[in-house]
Amino acid sequence: MGTRPSPVGEDGRFSLPGAAAGKYFVTNAGRNPAGWYLKSAMVNGIDAIDQPFELSTENIGNVVVTFTDRQSTVTGTVVDASSAPAQGTVIVFPASYRDWIAKGMSTRLLRNIRTQPKGAFSITGLPARDYLIVAVTDDQVPDVQNPTVYNALARAATSLTLGEGETRTLSIKLSQVVR
Repeated sequence: MGTRPSPVGEDGRFSLPGAAAGKYFVTNAGRNPAGWYLKSAMVNGIDAIDQPFELSTENIGNVVVTFTDRQSTVTGTVVDASSAPAQGTVIVFPASYRDWIAKGMSTRLLRNIRTQPKGAFSITGLPARDYLIVAVTDDQVPDVQNPTVYNALARAATSLTLGEGETRTLSIKLSQVVR
């Protein structure tokens, strides 16, 4: 559920008066200061960037929003069975994808990008954690909003651990995803 933006005061405080009760994610709608990235937004022990929090009629205090200037990057090349560069689509999603699905499938933890003509790809802005990464031909790209596709993608995927500010370079083979 969306709501209007809330300006942040000089003291770091913000408010959303009149917000309706319901479930919300915290976002900054891409309005990062240059070179800074939203790292977390803790609300009652929940990182409300990746999982919705429940807003009732009571005020919520002690929301801590953290930014970082350490952007993570994954680059690489997709190759075919003969190790030649190949065009396709790279999909990255959390290794704990069942839990991610149960918590609402935060789009911050998902990337779905086409490679350049010679198989090169670059993904920025993923938070530090364990992921699965898979490359498929363009005719096999699933509907990534459909949670049922992730079991098949996971079977074909490679594990990837990404640290904050880390750059990883990979060579990924095109996979046949059987659904």
